[in-house]
Amino acid sequence: PTINAADEKDPGDTDSVVATVNDESISDFELRQRMNLYLALNGFSAAQMTPEQKTRMRGQILEQLQAEKVQLQEAVKKKITVSPVEVDKRLNAMMQEYRFTIEQLRQNLINAGASEEALRAQITASIAWQKTVQDEYGDRVNVSPEMVNAEMARYAEGANKPHYRVMEIFLPVDNPEQDAKVKKDAEEVEKQLHQGAPFPVVARQFSQHPSAATGGDMGWINE
Repeated sequence: PTINAADEKDPGDTDSVVATVNDESISDFELRQRMNLYLALNGFSAAQMTPEQKTRMRGQILEQLQAEKVQLQEAVKKKITVSPVEVDKRLNAMMQEYRFTIEQLRQNLINAGASEEALRAQITASIAWQKTVQDEYGDRVNVSPEMVNAEMARYAEGANKPHYRVMEIFLPVDNPEQDAKVKKDAEEVEKQLHQGAPFPVVARQFSQHPSAATGGDMGWINE
């Protein structure tokens, strides 16, 4: 980062660079759009947040944008493409999940100062990374009949046990020096959930696990 994006900028200063990722810039406008997008999907408004919450969220979302830039650069290297039809399909699934019509979604985005373009850009980045990982590792996956049989036996064994719908938000700690920061990020995420933020929205924004693409949903798991 060339500038600390957690510092509040003048609202009119939309062209300033808040970070660079391998010579590719992230503008203050792009960061604000993503913050507003997150608020819109959560049904929050900036007025409901304290200055400290805004600062922490700004930093968290900047980190996600930086990760997305790296992922998109990798996708470009592999000549991965994402069609508008693929984005539409993911967008329609999201609207069903949140019970929004397209008109309601657009109005929520406008009210929060976000845009449909920002949402589509986030969806495009998510799909591109999924396809990049599949391209890199897909041919290494080998599911044998024995593995299928073992999984079916596990399901049969747990048929009469309590089942739980499990959803996750995974925040990695790459080295011990990050422990305190990641713990604080996790506490902020938990606070947003207690304030009513939909779990799938938060998972898609902050979780660092492939399950983020499905809103953190791991499905039904028996005890």
